[in-house]
Amino acid sequence: MDRRQFIKISGLINLSMAFSLSVKGKIIDLLDFDELYKLFQNPRSEARPFVRWWWNGNCVTNEGIVRQLQLLKEAGIGGVEVNPFGSKMDDKCNSLLWLSDDWIKALKFTSDKAKELGVITDMLGGTGWPFGGAVIEPGEASKGIMTAKKVLHGQGIFNIKISELINEPIFVASPERAVNGIANDWKKCNAKENLVTLHLINLQNTEYISGENLVNKIDENGEIKIEVKDNESVLYATFWKEGFKHVLGATPGDEGPRLNHLNEVAVNKYLNLISDKLNPAFNGSISNGLRAIFCDSLELGAEYWTDDLLEEFFRRRGYKVEPYLALIFEKKAVKKVLPYSEIIERATYDYVTTLIELVTERFLIPFTKWCHRQGVKSRIQAYGRPFVGLDGRMIPDIAEGELWFWLGSDNESKENVCKDYVREKHDWIWAPVANKETSSGARLAGNNIISAECFTNLDPVFRISLDRMKQASDVLFVSGINSPVMHGLSYSPPNEPFPGWLTMGTFISERNTWWPYFKYWTNYISRLNSISQHCVPHSQIAFLGPEIKASDKLLDDSFWFPWHQREDNTGFPLQLLDLWKVFQQSGYPVDFLSEKVLQQTKNDNYSIVYQAHKFEVLFLVNIESIEPATAMKLVELIGKGVKIVCIGSIPFKSPGLFNAAANDVIIKSFNQTFQTSENCHHFDAPVTEYDFDWVTKVCKKLVLNPLIKINKPDEKLILTSFNHNDFDFFFFANNSRLKVQQIEVGLKLKNKTPYVWNPENGSKRLFETISSNNELIISLNPLESILIALENGITSNKSVIKNKFPEKSIELSGSWQLSLQRVDGYQANIEIHDLIDLSISDHPELKDFAGIIIYKKTINDFSENLTAIDLGMVNGVSELYINKKNMGVKWYGKHIYDLEIHELTSNTVDLEIHVTTVLYNYCKKLSETNPVVKSKINFYSGRPLEPIGIEGPVNLLYSNR
Repeated sequence: MDRRQFIKISGLINLSMAFSLSVKGKIIDLLDFDELYKLFQNPRSEARPFVRWWWNGNCVTNEGIVRQLQLLKEAGIGGVEVNPFGSKMDDKCNSLLWLSDDWIKALKFTSDKAKELGVITDMLGGTGWPFGGAVIEPGEASKGIMTAKKVLHGQGIFNIKISELINEPIFVASPERAVNGIANDWKKCNAKENLVTLHLINLQNTEYISGENLVNKIDENGEIKIEVKDNESVLYATFWKEGFKHVLGATPGDEGPRLNHLNEVAVNKYLNLISDKLNPAFNGSISNGLRAIFCDSLELGAEYWTDDLLEEFFRRRGYKVEPYLALIFEKKAVKKVLPYSEIIERATYDYVTTLIELVTERFLIPFTKWCHRQGVKSRIQAYGRPFVGLDGRMIPDIAEGELWFWLGSDNESKENVCKDYVREKHDWIWAPVANKETSSGARLAGNNIISAECFTNLDPVFRISLDRMKQASDVLFVSGINSPVMHGLSYSPPNEPFPGWLTMGTFISERNTWWPYFKYWTNYISRLNSISQHCVPHSQIAFLGPEIKASDKLLDDSFWFPWHQREDNTGFPLQLLDLWKVFQQSGYPVDFLSEKVLQQTKNDNYSIVYQAHKFEVLFLVNIESIEPATAMKLVELIGKGVKIVCIGSIPFKSPGLFNAAANDVIIKSFNQTFQTSENCHHFDAPVTEYDFDWVTKVCKKLVLNPLIKINKPDEKLILTSFNHNDFDFFFFANNSRLKVQQIEVGLKLKNKTPYVWNPENGSKRLFETISSNNELIISLNPLESILIALENGITSNKSVIKNKFPEKSIELSGSWQLSLQRVDGYQANIEIHDLIDLSISDHPELKDFAGIIIYKKTINDFSENLTAIDLGMVNGVSELYINKKNMGVKWYGKHIYDLEIHELTSNTVDLEIHVTTVLYNYCKKLSETNPVVKSKINFYSGRPLEPIGIEGPVNLLYSNR
């Protein structure tokens, strides 16, 4: 088909009234290398981690606020998100009503003190989540759509009571916990049912025939007589309720229904109430005290209705949705086997698309515009339900993702699972693809600060360690996140019994055992963030997909992110879900696009260009349906010589119902063009995860050279890269807890010299291990990372290969004296004969231990040729002392202490190794008597004890100098 024929057919497209993307087009300030290095050495506050600061029950005092702000500043935290949450932790405390004069004074005091300390203040735009509460009036609360059905067996006349029919809906709000005693349960609400449709449907028909809407046939007694002519028919009803869901975690006095996010008038009224209350206290503008207003994830569940939805659907989609509404909300298993399931899936797509447009136009955009009118930034977790996708991430000034960290599964025990397997395989860092999509959307919109809620899950409240923080934050960083928000810090008075007031997520507190070392992690990630925030990620490959079915977007109740389900939940192949990582870890930088973004791209020298982003090739990942406008753009790009690759499916149909046949012709035309073009390629999807050979084969066929040439890509070797003006940065991290990564990396070194910028201490040094063929030889111990900067100019000594391995090692054997300093103040001294995981020791003091374990040993004939001490496997943070002299701290990976930088003169030394453990083992025992600890640990009480202490072997490493 030629281009004129294609354009003629394209006139049949339903011209949707979907929102258009607005790109801010911000430009990064150009800095010289010295300026960039100074920012790296001393990161600004916005580059440092933030904390979600729960004001539990709004029971805060000025003294408590100052105390915690000072602790955070000293720990290297750059900002706080004031988050009013939950009920009072103590009945005696004074709860401040949200937006009351006293509450506003506390907020103002907080922002003033934070500014004084150089700490940034953000604020949740409400109390609890989603937005809503006591300020919501009738007509402004969220509305939910429900479906009920009754199977009518046989033929004849049936008398149906509508009240009985709608008493057992088949589609209900997703089950959620009750917070503050307010249950989010349909049946416990007093809201009146409002019938929308009533249809008699024969599910066995080969064609979809819904018949007339029978709502008007209901008599004054609420009954209807129905004549059934088929043997098996189903009477479907759809109805809506208002205010059936309440805010989760609302503070005392603000409990109430959720805001209708599809009602722009209600949204603006709610937001204006906040600014009208706050602005006078902040000298006319909240921007005098706050950086951004935060909106948590769109966990709207079944809140898929608003008063004008039917009218808007017709206006945008071109047909009435009423005949399809009941089956749109039918269970997926039922819809899937219907003879006309394709029709229902298309109608579902149109309904979801309408919801996305409405929540975008009536909430996400108004929220951001309201923030701008106040002079502050919008910070939004634009994901959840409805699933707004990448386009939603392009709207806020600061798009936010989310990271959960699961430490193993419920049925693991040391008796039936190899410990190394547990350590390596069952630390599940979730969900990189969501964060990559978030960072892609933000960068495409010209925003350079991308945040993520970190360590959200309840599992490792007391289990998470600093090395696991690094492991997870490295994954976060290569996904494009550069402003982590720790989840979280609970406001708590200092005199509260251990563990103090505690909400959820990671136990960020000065009462955590590793708190004295917390700054090691905050400084590390802050320096990395500083580079990312002032650079642009390299781009080479664009990904569209994998495609999410409309029913999964609408009805998936088990999670808020239908992309991120395990395969057994949605049938979504994990090898496609992680495919972007396999390309990126092979040296090809990847970004996601949306169809709307793709439609606005241009062609430049056989590449796809969007704003400042340029891609050599576009991958369509397992996509069956695309919008006609997208197909037209793809045909245009193909005609310009752009490389297009389809993985798995090649799109062959349009997604919507209106003008489906005509629109399908356009998609099929693209399909034909794709299959006959020399610059288009189709590959079967990989059958396993992390198939690097598959990537090599694909890129060889495409004649696509990697930006970063890596001789041995690995599942656990993660990476990313950036550009700033004429400077390039390359970050590599070994995400394995056990394996050493030895790789050779090819970079374009012409007129460039590689330097190592150390994010742990801000230093830099010449990168020395370069092979004869000009490749960088990199060795990374477990959890080790390296940041390489290519600076302009050439040094004469850059091709030196330095042997970093010792010539001889001697294991320290024999007994050790242990001094135990438990977190509750208990102390004891014991002797052990072998280095083992002390959680399995026979010593009763060690079964429930958390705190500091001091290992002591005297070494005679201490040779001056001693190069280093390798502690072997260490479970915790270690700090080494030789003759009372501090040799440093190791908080992740291998605990190897370089002694060449210290002058050791004595032949006999007293060796002390201080190991700080995690809290879990102590808290597991404490949960038997401490109700606060029990509430956070009881659900996972079946977990085995955490390994603690030094397992060794401890080796003395010597050189022959």
